[in-house]
Amino acid sequence: MTYLHHVTVDTGHVRHAHLTDVPAPVRDALTPVIRAAIEGGRHPIPGLERFAVSIDAGGRASMTATLWRGDQALVTFAVCRKSRAGPGAWRAIVPDDLRGVLNATPPPAPWLAVRFEPGLALLPPDDVMLMANVELAVAVAWLGLRDDA
Repeated sequence: MTYLHHVTVDTGHVRHAHLTDVPAPVRDALTPVIRAAIEGGRHPIPGLERFAVSIDAGGRASMTATLWRGDQALVTFAVCRKSRAGPGAWRAIVPDDLRGVLNATPPPAPWLAVRFEPGLALLPPDDVMLMANVELAVAVAWLGLRDDA
């Protein structure tokens, strides 16, 4: 696996994100945060402590997470490593009212699908752009964590 499909469901934007876009030190710093978030609660993003991540659901093949600033949900996203987990994880991210507009099936695994939450509108523009990097970094670190499991 060298890339994943990075889909923003609210805009329809899709890109191929290379796993090497996330440097090893970033992945390493996120690994204990992800492990803690799997156990529950919100955990600060190293170097960006104004943001936190919670893991809402997960298994070996997929996970769903939310990025936060304070008590404001910013984005919710799912990461899917195996196609068999794709439909369930996709349904967790793509709202019912968008399923008719978007492709009803997820892209080929591995993928990262992101849904905007209301708190995103309250962020400064630079932080909005930063969210794409943070969600990708969390996704890649989670994929690496699962590779080690």
